[in-house]
Amino acid sequence: MDKQIRDDERAYMAEWNSGIMRRFFMLLAGGLLSFFFLTVCGRALAKGKSQQAEAADDESKMARLKGSAIAGDPEQQLRLGIMYAAGVEGWIDHRGAIFWLRKAAEQGEPNAQMLTAMMYLEGLGVRRSYMQAARWARLSALHGNMIAQLLMGAFLEDGVGVRRDLERAAYWYRYAANNPVEIGARQRLGTLYLEGKGVPQDTAEGLKWLNEAAEMGDANACFQLGMLYYDGRLVERDYEKALNWYLQAAEAAPAEKGSGAIEMVLGAAAVPGEAYTRTIGQIMKRNPHVVRDAQFYVGLMYETGRGTEQDMEQSGVWYQKAADAGDEIARQRLVFLKNAV
Repeated sequence: MDKQIRDDERAYMAEWNSGIMRRFFMLLAGGLLSFFFLTVCGRALAKGKSQQAEAADDESKMARLKGSAIAGDPEQQLRLGIMYAAGVEGWIDHRGAIFWLRKAAEQGEPNAQMLTAMMYLEGLGVRRSYMQAARWARLSALHGNMIAQLLMGAFLEDGVGVRRDLERAAYWYRYAANNPVEIGARQRLGTLYLEGKGVPQDTAEGLKWLNEAAEMGDANACFQLGMLYYDGRLVERDYEKALNWYLQAAEAAPAEKGSGAIEMVLGAAAVPGEAYTRTIGQIMKRNPHVVRDAQFYVGLMYETGRGTEQDMEQSGVWYQKAADAGDEIARQRLVFLKNAV
């Protein structure tokens, strides 16, 4: 009997202890859940409120910006136009962009005038008009905007939106080239001197401007100098100099898309890393494949031993680079080299 009682007591105590442990773990789990909701969920809620506050603040700033633009502030109109073109509110609105850019341009804001000219040239948010592009570029150029001065040089050289006038083209290229930033004006001015168009033919002056552009990293100027020394046109033929300039063009770093106002406003119409649009690049006769072409000529000079010792291995390296960039003749030369080996 005593043994039975002791066994029953042990069972009772075990059950009681088990119940206490269950209640303990339930309380612990409840505490952990409370901690989770109070901390993790609390933080998420606080973050959500912070984001809502930031969004409300952004909306408030945008509202103030629009208010200033509507009131006639040209700087705020320019900013608003750029923001519409960049898609700040979630979508790109070129019509809204040209509306506000033109508002600022009409009040004499030089950057707005330059961007308005480019939008008319590319037909972004408005019907393409070369005459309107030239009109706004001229006003901006007269206010000292160097990119607009480059545009006027290009328009006048090719007769886009204005009567062709090579002398005036050289005038505006020179103004743009006097700026310490390289935007392509030096290469065009040098070409005009070499060809005697709009200015007296002057090989020394032309080479001076081309060398300045090349030393500032203009791959087109480097390649042009390479061709001059390779062909022996206007200068004494010099394969070593030709190879040096071809190499500089071939090793030029690919242009990266920046975040400047031009690329923000013009998007895909802008030339990455440059200060103008693709149409302007065509008008200025800029070679979009200049690096690839230079790589081909480097390969050719190593193959033929011009300007350097003949080196088929190096020739193949450069032909491969040009072929990878889409040069079909370079692919053919690679096949020829492999068959010759």
